[in-house]
Parts: sequence; structure tokens; C-alpha cells
Amino acid sequence: MSGKNLPAWAILMFFALTAMVGCSGGGSSSGAGVNTSTPESAVYELLAAWQSSQAGLVSSETGEALVEQETTGEGNYIYFKDMSGEEWPLQIDEIQYLSSSNARVYTSYLSTNPTRGSLKLIFTMFKDVTAWYLDDIEITELPIVVVTETGVKGVISDETSGLPVSGALIEIYDQATGTFAGSTTTDETGFYSFTNMIPGTYYMVIERDGYDPKTISGIIIG
Repeated sequence: MSGKNLPAWAILMFFALTAMVGCSGGGSSSGAGVNTSTPESAVYELLAAWQSSQAGLVSSETGEALVEQETTGEGNYIYFKDMSGEEWPLQIDEIQYLSSSNARVYTSYLSTNPTRGSLKLIFTMFKDVTAWYLDDIEITELPIVVVTETGVKGVISDETSGLPVSGALIEIYDQATGTFAGSTTTDETGFYSFTNMIPGTYYMVIERDGYDPKTISGIIIG
């Protein structure tokens, strides 16, 4: 279970980037010292700009941040770090040139635990004279597991269709003792969350009629 076509509420909060990289909706001026000579360098600078933003990377329609972590950048090394302390490095998967002045940059944030899924973003860039700027951002996949300050949440989607899987039963257990710690079901957008959990290491079991059960272990909370 992973995702491609996401529910409409999954929007990217990139308003904080515009001041630093002159980007959204056809901006044409970049910040001082910003490297925008190639589409990928412009994307790195956009993501590094999140360091100064207090906004979550992905937000729900109610304003709740799905990915609450900071994004930082050192040169061309960009990552976000969830509340378990794990750093998810950025990987540029593909650069597709639509023309000499338009390109799409496919990116992934990958967990070291592949069962947790990944965060995938597509940046549509345009070139104005010598520099590249942001035109649009599309989220194509959200992580199955994101550790928050007091729990865990994520999105469950069908691997083939990319559609959200509603009504999936998710049970979470203490990894050391096997003690049951809670259960929930995904909503119509495939979203689930556990809150107010005791710090520790957990594993999660995801079940839904028509799917093979999926187990995700090594979830560190607190």
C-alpha cells in the first residue's frame, strides 16, 4: 500500500518560499546568492528556504501539518527530519525537460526504513532568461508512517490505482513486549493518526479486505 493520486486536502504549503526564491506563479527575481542556474539547483534552494519557515511541509484542509518537521539544507544536501530523529534525505529521481524553458523535477524523500513509504514531490519549473523559477508543485505520494511529537500518522493508498484506502484497520503494538497499544481505521482520504502515546518503539499492522496484511516495525515515538 502506497500512494500516487492523493486526496484533495493534501496541499503543499510553499508560500514561505516566494520571498526567498521569487517563485510561485511566475515570479522573476531570486534572492541574493541563490543558485538557480539549473532546475535541480533551483529546487534545492526552494527546499532549503523551508528552514526559515514554521509551516509544516504538508497540510490538511483543517490546517493540521501532516509532516511537521523542519527542512534544512547544507549546500545540496536537503532533508526533513521527523520526530523520531530520522533524517530523510532528498533524492532527485528524474529531470524531464518539456522545452528549453520548462522542466519537471521529480523528487523523493526516502526513509531508511522502506516500509514507512516516501514523500514524493514534482516541481514544475520555468526559465526566465538565465535562472529557473517555480511554477507549480504536485505531491504524488505521502508517507505511510510519519512520527509526530506524541504519536504517528500517515496515509494509506492502493499501490496500483493510487486511490486512498478507506476503512483499513490499523493496530499498533509495543515492539518489545507485543502489548496492544491501540487501533484505528483510515478515513475516506486514507488518513489515520494515533496521538498521546507513551514513548517507546512500536510496530504497526495494517489490514483491509482484499489486501495482504502489512507490518511496519521500528517506529520510535518520543
